[in-house]
Amino acid sequence: MNMMRGLLILFLLLAAMPAHARFGENPDAWLKQMETALETINYRGTFVYIHDEQAETMRVFHRVGPDGTRERLISLNGSAREVLRDDDQVKCILPDDKAVFVEKRHDRGTVARGIPLNAARNTEHYEFQLLGTGRIAGRSSRLVAINPRDGLRYGYRLWLDEETGLPLRSELVNNDGQPIEKMMFTEIEIGVEIDDELLLPSVSGDGFKWHVRSAEKETVLQNTSPVRFEALPAGYRIVRTEARTEGEQPSYHLVLSDGLASVSVFAEPLQEGKPALAGLSRIGAVNAFGVRLPEHHVTIVGEVPEATVAAIAEAVSLTGK
Repeated sequence: MNMMRGLLILFLLLAAMPAHARFGENPDAWLKQMETALETINYRGTFVYIHDEQAETMRVFHRVGPDGTRERLISLNGSAREVLRDDDQVKCILPDDKAVFVEKRHDRGTVARGIPLNAARNTEHYEFQLLGTGRIAGRSSRLVAINPRDGLRYGYRLWLDEETGLPLRSELVNNDGQPIEKMMFTEIEIGVEIDDELLLPSVSGDGFKWHVRSAEKETVLQNTSPVRFEALPAGYRIVRTEARTEGEQPSYHLVLSDGLASVSVFAEPLQEGKPALAGLSRIGAVNAFGVRLPEHHVTIVGEVPEATVAAIAEAVSLTGK
């Protein structure tokens, strides 16, 4: 009994210690704590998201509880926009356009793009470094670098709260070491109560046009997709395949990932007269490559280097199934 009591006291003491005291100079431990913090800690705040030479200011409410993880983001500049996420679906409300888009949720992503999860488990293709300290939104932070081991994926810089491990700032970094996408909190409250009303949309959506991506039209395929690859860039593999039936022929959506970076592959039946991407295109951190096959058009898109989408495009084919 005394041993059990001693272990309990030790656990409570460790849990009460700030992250910097528990993890010291171990970047892997910091990254694992970041994942734990995102899944267990409530917070609310304001952050700036910079991409494509544009700056978006967003207000976020993030709550973890018996009903799972719920999150609401509200744009504070530009066109009005709200995004609501829970464990099952993502809802985007555009009041200016009187439109609502709803689709099922596939990933664990949170806040803005650019918070890499599962990073500490991917030492084959990335290496990790602690680069010092910083101060973000009035809080002390540790800077963790995630560096790719080749030119087939981007790197990251993460400023993690010293007390909890929550990401306070992130940068997606290209192969030249230059940031191409940034997110940074300007103010944040951690460990606060998030009332139900703060997670509700500011408009009901009555009279809006609703675009609901029906799960009934989607079928998850298990190794039966006609989309094939002669070879994939090192480290990437197929992690999800879906078929969608709208029209006479199905379209296909595959997700490729190295455990951190991800790429979507869309294969759609050819439609004469419909504009389609041909070759390489880039918008900010996102690279895309379009290729025409005998009966389908395939688009490869992801926050990965040009060489990665080009290699996937060169390797893709359909079996004619």
